[in-house]
Amino acid sequence: MSELVWSDTIPTQFGLISIRDFETADHPYVETGQEAVISTPGHVFVASQTDTDGDVAVAVRVGEPDIAGLRLVFDGVMHFNSSSLCVVAPADPDEKTVAIPAPGMWKVKIGVEGDPAHAIAIFFDPTEWAGSSRE
Repeated sequence: MSELVWSDTIPTQFGLISIRDFETADHPYVETGQEAVISTPGHVFVASQTDTDGDVAVAVRVGEPDIAGLRLVFDGVMHFNSSSLCVVAPADPDEKTVAIPAPGMWKVKIGVEGDPAHAIAIFFDPTEWAGSSRE
C-alpha cells in the first residue's frame, strides 16, 4: 500500500499541471496539445481539466500505484538536483512542494483519474525513498 506524503488541490487555467525539480530550467515542448503527458528529465506536464471544471487534486505518494481507477501516464526517471519537488499550474509562481530525501535521479510513476484528469498521483519508488544510496 502506498503512503501519502503530500496532497493539495491546484487550480489550473490551461489544463496542465507542472511536476518538476524546483530548480530545473528545462521545459517540455507541446507538439499537438492533445498529449496526456510531456516530459524532459527534470520536468513533466500532465494534462488536466481546466479551471472551469474545478481544481485538480494532486497527491505525492511513496509506493506502487494502488489507487482504483488510476490510469498510468508516466513511468520513468526524473532528475531532482535540488532535492525539492514543485507541483503547480504552469502560470503560477514556483514554490517548493515536497522535500525529496536526496538529490539525484528518481524512479517516478504518475497516474491520473478522469479524462480530462481531475486527480493526479505521483508515486516515488519506496526502496529509493527509504534511503538506498544514489549518486
